[in-house]
Amino acid sequence: MNAMQVEMPQNLESERAVLGSMIMAPAIIPAIVTRIEREDFFLRSHQHIYEAIIVLSDRNRVTLAHVGDYLRRNKLLDDAGGPVYLANLEQGVMSTYAAPEHAELIKEKSRFRKLIAVSNQMLNGAVEEVDFQAIIDHGFDALLGLVSERASERLLTSEAAASLAAADASERVNRHRSGQQYGFATGISDIDRLLGGFEPGELVYLAAFPGMGKTAFALNVFEHLTRKLAQPAVFYSLEMGIHSIMHRHAASLSRVSGRKVRRGTCGDFELRKIREAYTELGKGRGYYCDCGDLNVSQLAAEVKLLKIKEPGLTAVFIDGLWLMDHGAGANTALSQAIANTSRKLKLMAKDMGIVLFVLHQFRKPSGEGKEPRPTLHLLRDSGGPVQDADWILGLSRDREERTAQAMETNPGAVDVTEFIVLKSRNDSTGSVEVSFQGEYQRFSNLAKSEEVF
Repeated sequence: MNAMQVEMPQNLESERAVLGSMIMAPAIIPAIVTRIEREDFFLRSHQHIYEAIIVLSDRNRVTLAHVGDYLRRNKLLDDAGGPVYLANLEQGVMSTYAAPEHAELIKEKSRFRKLIAVSNQMLNGAVEEVDFQAIIDHGFDALLGLVSERASERLLTSEAAASLAAADASERVNRHRSGQQYGFATGISDIDRLLGGFEPGELVYLAAFPGMGKTAFALNVFEHLTRKLAQPAVFYSLEMGIHSIMHRHAASLSRVSGRKVRRGTCGDFELRKIREAYTELGKGRGYYCDCGDLNVSQLAAEVKLLKIKEPGLTAVFIDGLWLMDHGAGANTALSQAIANTSRKLKLMAKDMGIVLFVLHQFRKPSGEGKEPRPTLHLLRDSGGPVQDADWILGLSRDREERTAQAMETNPGAVDVTEFIVLKSRNDSTGSVEVSFQGEYQRFSNLAKSEEVF
């Protein structure tokens, strides 16, 4: 008797990505075999292909042709999906760097299937009223085995760690030679040359004094990532509602004054451009949440659920750190509570393999009239963020107040803004000047205006 009928957990996209990556970059195979084994694949066809790759890796002969030949000689090629299916495995791989993460997803689904199997056995035994103690003992041993298996998977051998790093180094070189950036780019080439790209596991803080455009910058990067690069990401806004966020997006894309968008004073031509912008935005792979409160536990739970739907989730944007629920009690200083939140955010980015892009603020020293050039010690409650961050970035410029009439007359006026790298865990600091068009909420290279859409 089967007491519980459920759809078994699986992630076929990750299974195909791992197999394709192992064929394309055999150097990563040791890092994969420490994470998963043949039975972790849901499809029998994928089990056959994985077994062929492992056998051939001992002979240093892992190529698409050799894998196909091995399956053919063992009369498994048809069971493995056929030659066309095998060839398509490589074509579907966007980056072999993500293979270990896909392997973790495969293992997680396999672990859930094993848990369901154990639960079914215990439930069936209870329904059939077999020996109670035998059911408990068998279930305990099976669950203990799953826990022990997971604990052992946290460790990497020297060979696995070295092979994973070698594959990573090779991919970085290949991407550079082909003109591609490693890690995701901001879309502003002058800044991208300075940074070199944000990578999975990194915690990034972008800070500025109020009114400098940090939210606009984050939305520009988010739009580039989710629309132009077609990478899934999520934007948490603790300050603005969805309508305000999307109106800023539309103003930036269409080059129609955000003031006109907000007030509804657009002409027919401008309205058409706005509608075209919203159509373009609708094609992106972004997710939005305009939550009024947010703590790290809620964030982690929601992002984990989203990663099930979007295994390739690239980044999470939070606007802003000072508005989060830090769980500070009556006897806990706010700076310590923020430090605790910052540490949890770093661990979350690393564990989930995503970029966490968090907006923060600088504090203005008392007694100073003009806002100084940003430094690390001006970061609000800086202890935790400075210690945990992989990147701390700043925006700075001289204030130039414009009247509403001047903005209407020349909405595309450019403010020269300094983009500053205040901290980089793996690279050097520095700065570059970019342009900011406040009415359009748009950052771009200083030398030239970028294309609409």
